[in-house]
Amino acid sequence: MIISVIIILAMVVAGYKGYQYGFLRTFAISVGRVIIWTLAVLLAHNLGTVMQNFFTSAVNAQWSTEVGGQFIGKATEFLFSGMGFAIITIIGTLLLRIIVRGLKFINHLPLLGFTNRLAGLLLNMIMMYVTVFFTLQIIGIWPISELHVQLTHSPVAQMIMQKTPVLSRTIYEWFLLI
Repeated sequence: MIISVIIILAMVVAGYKGYQYGFLRTFAISVGRVIIWTLAVLLAHNLGTVMQNFFTSAVNAQWSTEVGGQFIGKATEFLFSGMGFAIITIIGTLLLRIIVRGLKFINHLPLLGFTNRLAGLLLNMIMMYVTVFFTLQIIGIWPISELHVQLTHSPVAQMIMQKTPVLSRTIYEWFLLI
């Protein structure tokens, strides 16, 4: 029952935010985040190396837990790569917010604004549905019996997991057959 309430709340909030932002802003935010994270992953190590070379005498990081093999002695490199990832993500997110704010005017246009808001509601609810579906699939394989009981007794979770066969089949093919 708790999982059902959480899922319904997530869907309602997603629909509300999608209606508030509209299709173009919701789409721009989604695509922008993918681009930002991709760039951050690709460029974090390079930026981290530059920062490490610049600050190398001031910082000497150490692992807080035991690591083995090839990672011994690379704590400082890991730290600066993580900092590079954070910097790229923060700057990219700030730029994305500026761009998305520029699209706000569309929601104020008479007919186009209403259509944009309805499409945004639909898009955001679809994205939340897919997110909930993936989350339920992951929760379903965790070896925690209390979660399995909650999942089994949640009619909303069962409906999502059983009524989405195309996505289920695709996930099994991605993770098991490849």
